[in-house]
Amino acid sequence: MRVWLFQIGEPLPVSKNVRKMRTSLVAEEFVRQGWDVTWFTSAFDHQKKEWIEENSNLPGLSDSCELIYLKGKGYSKNISMARFHDHRLVAKDFEQRASSFDVPDLIVASMPTYDLSYQAFLYAKKNKVPIFIDVRDRWPDVFFDFAPAKLQKLLKKTFYSEYKMLSEQLNQADGLLSMMEPMLEWALNISGRKRTDRDKVFYLGAERFKPMRDKASSLETKCMLNDGRKTISFVGTFGNYNNPEIICEVAKQFSPDKYKFIIAGHGDYFESVREAASDLPHVFLPGWVDQDEIYHLLSKSSLSILPMTKSVDAFPNKAFVYLSSGVPIISSCPGDMKKLLNQYKAGLFYESGDLNGLGACLRILLENNRLLECYQKGAQRLFDEKLNSDVIYREYVDHVIERGLGR
Repeated sequence: MRVWLFQIGEPLPVSKNVRKMRTSLVAEEFVRQGWDVTWFTSAFDHQKKEWIEENSNLPGLSDSCELIYLKGKGYSKNISMARFHDHRLVAKDFEQRASSFDVPDLIVASMPTYDLSYQAFLYAKKNKVPIFIDVRDRWPDVFFDFAPAKLQKLLKKTFYSEYKMLSEQLNQADGLLSMMEPMLEWALNISGRKRTDRDKVFYLGAERFKPMRDKASSLETKCMLNDGRKTISFVGTFGNYNNPEIICEVAKQFSPDKYKFIIAGHGDYFESVREAASDLPHVFLPGWVDQDEIYHLLSKSSLSILPMTKSVDAFPNKAFVYLSSGVPIISSCPGDMKKLLNQYKAGLFYESGDLNGLGACLRILLENNRLLECYQKGAQRLFDEKLNSDVIYREYVDHVIERGLGR
């Protein structure tokens, strides 16, 4: 049995030290259940904005999983016409090459991008292959979130053909999957159909926390991890929705003798964040960190921050990694994430962009060691009961196989 997976935005596990994300974990579970996997991806690395050396296999996974690289043109900014054009070319590349592959038994296509998932959908219908669409973001809606409200309706009319492409595949897919309830509800609304037992939410989840293996981290010296100060961490992409510049601003409210803030990662706003941190001796920017370094950083962290720039329902990948390490989250994500953090006493919520609110949340936990310890235990309990990827993706793959092949 063979399954095709479509996902072009995740870091590829081309080495054993790349953190496995949703598609990697789905692939791994399919392989564990005896399936062969073909993963269609882009030859362009979305995070690093560079071309990938095209390996023939995935040493971070299994020989039973092969990569097919689809070629676009690349892009330098996430929100840009160049990115739009790149994704259209990637979809066209699959369309032109699809007939050269043996027909699979099952397809799981991630959206975004809706143009590649649409080509996967057309292929599935032509060849009578069950297809599930895994909805991860509100494309193309997200492109209009930062436009003036008066322009949003006009822009959506301009993108009529894009929405038609999206609604057709969501309406006729064999099932819709998503990583949180508001996202699935959004997809069903676009699809124009009612929810069935084939449509289901599976949180992104993460692998259980793994301590550093057999090597000393350069973060020890870069970020002075063992100097006795409490550490507040952010790990991720510096983008329009997760711009950590607010962390530099809130750091000014805290004593450099007692606290330090580590902002790890890169992205469009790296230079502006670096400038904001330039006069702050207790703010560190180590750049990209690998899987071992992420876990090592979190093992030294008291709290983590998810600084959303807009109030949109989200449950980012990084949240699951924080919680797998027993690190509470100060978050501006409403919806599912806010409810779970409150329910398990695993974190606190502040309104996006509210600098004083963020500072107040940090002080509540940083200045009360017993309460902080309580929230650290809550973070670990939330992960163990709801967000362990070993459980999530076994149920995910079982659902897709049963609902796809058992119809």
